Amino acid sequence: MRDHNWGTTSLGPIESWPRTLVSYVSLILELPTPAIVFWGEDQTQIYNDGYSVIMGPRHPRFLGAPYRECWPDTYPLIYPWMRAVLDRGEVIRVDNTQIPVTRHGFEEEAYFTFTFNPLRDDDGRIAGIYQPVTEVTEAVLSHRRSETLRMMTSTGTGPGSLEDAMAALARNANDVAFVRVFAWDRERSTLALVAQSGDSADVFDDVARRVSDSGTPEKAPSGYALPLREARGEARAVVVFGTSARLHFNDGYREFFEAAAAHLASDLSTREQAEAIAELDRTSKESAQRERHRLYAALLNAPGPFCLLTGEELTIELINHACLRVWRRDERIIGTSLLSALPELRDQPFPTLLRDVLRTGEPVRQRDIVARLGPDEHGAYRDVHFDFSYEPLRGSSGSVESVIVFAVDVTHQVLAQREIERALDDARRASNAKDEFLAMLGHELRNPMAPIVTALDMMRLRQDRDVSREREVIERQTKQLIRLVDDLLDISRITRGTFVLTKRRVDLSEIISRAIETTAPLFSAKRHELRVDIRDELVIDADADRMHQVFSNVLTNAAKYTPAGGTIDVTARSEDGMAMVIVRDSGAGIAPEMLPRIFEMFVQDGQDIDRAQGGLGLGLAIVRAIVRRHGGDAYARSEGKGKGAEIELRVPLSTDQSAYAPDTERTRRIRLAEVSRRIMIVDDNVDAATLLAEAIRAMGHEVCVAHDGASALKLAGTFEPQIALLDIGLPVMSGYELATQLRAQQAPPPRLIAITGYGQASDRKQSKQAGFAVHLVKPVDIGQLASSIEQLTERPL
Repeated sequence: MRDHNWGTTSLGPIESWPRTLVSYVSLILELPTPAIVFWGEDQTQIYNDGYSVIMGPRHPRFLGAPYRECWPDTYPLIYPWMRAVLDRGEVIRVDNTQIPVTRHGFEEEAYFTFTFNPLRDDDGRIAGIYQPVTEVTEAVLSHRRSETLRMMTSTGTGPGSLEDAMAALARNANDVAFVRVFAWDRERSTLALVAQSGDSADVFDDVARRVSDSGTPEKAPSGYALPLREARGEARAVVVFGTSARLHFNDGYREFFEAAAAHLASDLSTREQAEAIAELDRTSKESAQRERHRLYAALLNAPGPFCLLTGEELTIELINHACLRVWRRDERIIGTSLLSALPELRDQPFPTLLRDVLRTGEPVRQRDIVARLGPDEHGAYRDVHFDFSYEPLRGSSGSVESVIVFAVDVTHQVLAQREIERALDDARRASNAKDEFLAMLGHELRNPMAPIVTALDMMRLRQDRDVSREREVIERQTKQLIRLVDDLLDISRITRGTFVLTKRRVDLSEIISRAIETTAPLFSAKRHELRVDIRDELVIDADADRMHQVFSNVLTNAAKYTPAGGTIDVTARSEDGMAMVIVRDSGAGIAPEMLPRIFEMFVQDGQDIDRAQGGLGLGLAIVRAIVRRHGGDAYARSEGKGKGAEIELRVPLSTDQSAYAPDTERTRRIRLAEVSRRIMIVDDNVDAATLLAEAIRAMGHEVCVAHDGASALKLAGTFEPQIALLDIGLPVMSGYELATQLRAQQAPPPRLIAITGYGQASDRKQSKQAGFAVHLVKPVDIGQLASSIEQLTERPL
């Protein structure tokens, strides 16, 4: 991307790009996952290395090209979404979309989840789109294949289930191009095709014979052949599955075919058994007796669980080894009743269903039914999932005397499906976390920019007047912005494996002291008591700057999440060759469900709309990553919300014992207001509120300032503002709640302007419904604010 000749594109050389575009592109180039930026009216494409995989043969030819030229087939579908983002600032999310990807030497079927997010230029106008992409191919394919396996047993294991299984496979042409089932005759002289679905130009007779003889699977160019074994292990049949030309033959694909083959082996055996039973009923009594014994001998070797139950007591007359293995019983149960052998079934539905078959003569077939079996030698019970068929067996008189039980243990498939569902849930949570992060990122980056932009406006208005105070504000807020961006870059380097440490022998107590000095203003502002106990000399081999970052992050968290006047303890000592540092606070604590995830990226314990603690949820993720890179680890403990928290850091002891350059040019000019109004500003960011007040006074208006809802209501009682600028994310009482109370308290109520870091379409709609006449996004453009106040002034107040 950096070597591309951008001068030949509509964007021009990189040096001429808007500052915001340069920032956006720098960010996506650091991301480990696919991401693309579309910029300008032509939606010119700028993407990272991860996205180049999606581009396939289009890369690098279409880097810097308009979207419509690169993707002419999807352009009619995608363009309306792009317009919704560019025209209305909407965020569009698309789940599990199929996008062909060229890899493994061919165009592969792949699935992705992505969002279209608006990007603003240097003037605050929407000028581009950011599209992060998450590949979900494995989850989609796993779900599709699991559904096929489930449909293969959807009618139980009675007669006809082989045909049902073949039909289920035929419905999944994306994974199974065709199916061929070959079986030996009884004399094992002919291996004949007995079932098939789908079309194939290839002949697989030789492949089927080789697989039957060797007993091992074989991968052919267009198919995968597997033996279908009996319970004794003999391959009496072979199945050949047609593989897709658009799917990579990986472990997941192979395991799907193996599971399908296991179903077919059971279904083929069941069909033969059921056909034999039907033939038995049509023979004479004498021959039936002989055939019955032969059939029972065959059933005893069936690969799936089988048993024969007789009479109201459900006496176990026959049972095969597969059934004994599942029940975890031995042959001594033959001749006993079912409930004597398995008393745990007494309160389960199976005895009743079996007696219904004896009474009505109607078969019962069900799938994915849970049987609780046990106890084992430790007294534990286990849940086994079955697909089963209860088939009536009539005697010579024609009445039902027994029930034949065929079953398939589907526990593995059920648990695999649950794993797939959990994986899909994890993917959805990850996608939601990403979306929340994008909204939060905009809020957090805009907040420090608001007073910076306002300060710059004031510096321009004052011209040669003293601007030292404004410069101090800019420096303070810029440092906050740099910390946020540094966190983003650090986490990107960590995920990509490009995080570099420069180690030397350092005294850990010196690093902790530096971190305490760095965070001292925060401790002082909140009147915390800090107690430090470093008992041993702790010399480590470490990157001093990175370890300083670790302890600064941990101490800052402790101070932020502890109410004013709290206590923070820092203890350090050596233990088993490790330097162990514990930071314990008396603050908000950590919810039990959050403890396992507290060191993950973008994870924060729940914050309200005020986001009083701020941050991106990266601090502790960076802490753990740095500590682990030093050969140590980080741990978190808390007894729950409101009970404080403890962060423990362990790092090996040394074995050697002897910029941001703000743009000061502003193009808008601010005119002195023709009509002076009483305007109230409510914002918990003191710098932002103070500078905004000075800017509005420079317009000729009378201004008062409050920093929370309660103070604003009290001040409004005497000031009676005609216009109120309210920060939506106020602590304790949100801007929405304050707006409601202001309108109820004052007549006529003030006109309301929302000042917020949230600028999506849903946020604007919510502020309008709450009664706000104007919605301005931080950093507020002073010219736009002056225009908004002027428009509200022109209307009757």
